[in-house]
Amino acid sequence: MTVSDFRISPKYHKSDWDKLAFNTQEDWVAAIDIVEDRIKGRLIQWIDQIEPSRFSGFAVVALDCLLIETIYGFQHGASTMDTKAPYRAILPLPELGFDSATVESFIEDVRNAMVHDTETRKRWLIEMNLPAIGIVERDSSGNFVLNRRHFHSGLRDVLNHWLERLRSGDLVGRQKMKERMLQIIEKHFST
Repeated sequence: MTVSDFRISPKYHKSDWDKLAFNTQEDWVAAIDIVEDRIKGRLIQWIDQIEPSRFSGFAVVALDCLLIETIYGFQHGASTMDTKAPYRAILPLPELGFDSATVESFIEDVRNAMVHDTETRKRWLIEMNLPAIGIVERDSSGNFVLNRRHFHSGLRDVLNHWLERLRSGDLVGRQKMKERMLQIIEKHFST
């Protein structure tokens, strides 16, 4: 491996991507495998390792925010300059089921609060096992209670459903995924 043949995922290098002509099903499957390895190898496997730990909720949800923005970037073929768009697109999906008001609160009081001030705000609580059913609910005191296990599981489902659509031949989705990976590679070499 050379400096110009950097690792784009745990198992793959830039040269593996560069070999793909994107004119056969096998090339597309290989590209999808590379992107899957990138996302799972950089985020999912680490979240899965820390998630069972009692006091890992903050780290789990912070990494899950990176996962949301990563998935969205690959789905849309561009980096996520609008930090609200990924959450507005992904959190309402059936796998997560957030209503629009909860999405907006999550963006401001969880995502932005974590990134900018390493905290949650406005009565957002991250729990390991509550709510017992569902991902987020308001408790009797008015707190938002986010079940980090269910949240992460829902995001894994979002990722897996997207990968299934790509493997089933979603041409637009495949092209967006390819565009995003090319942007990532290009940014590595830009000065």
